[in-house]
Amino acid sequence: TSLPTYLLKSKRHSALTGFENEMINRSTPKVLASRQSAHRFHSPEILWPAAHGFAGVAERGVEVLRHELQRRNITACVGSELDERIAAVILELNVMEAPTNPIITTPLLGGGC
Repeated sequence: TSLPTYLLKSKRHSALTGFENEMINRSTPKVLASRQSAHRFHSPEILWPAAHGFAGVAERGVEVLRHELQRRNITACVGSELDERIAAVILELNVMEAPTNPIITTPLLGGGC
């Protein structure tokens, strides 16, 4: 039975206990993950440059990219242009990570769409 059905059919104390147990079961993984993230982001290690990376950027290129973004003053202050400007610098510096599962493109034989 679903939780709402159970709650409607149960006595108040039983319904409350059931609801609390269900919420504990649902929220515990999220609370633990949040706690782990908070611990990491409030630790001294978060200030170490090696602790950070850029998605899609080869490890060898992270420091070069970070330096170039700082030199060009590309920060959160550029607002909605941030992703586009970072992507342009990544392409310019050629620091992309090699794809782990490259898509192979071949010309379609026949008509295709």
